[in-house]
Amino acid sequence: MNQPAHSDHGTVLQNDQAALVINPDGSFALLLPHLSDEASASLGQALIVAIAVKLDDPEWVEETLAALDAAPKAPRKH
Repeated sequence: MNQPAHSDHGTVLQNDQAALVINPDGSFALLLPHLSDEASASLGQALIVAIAVKLDDPEWVEETLAALDAAPKAPRKH
């Protein structure tokens, strides 16, 4: 399905998508779709919720950034 990713007003988030947004002031916003009582969160949705929860843990953030820095650098695609 081809859907617009951007508009002149910003990035488009579809009503069934989730996102972890970094605001200009460095704070975070977690955007999740409304799920019915019978529906379960997807693996990806659960993963970004877990990341959002851990963002308040400075040790986890430091370890994660260190692991990212130590990871092999992949060539960038433009």
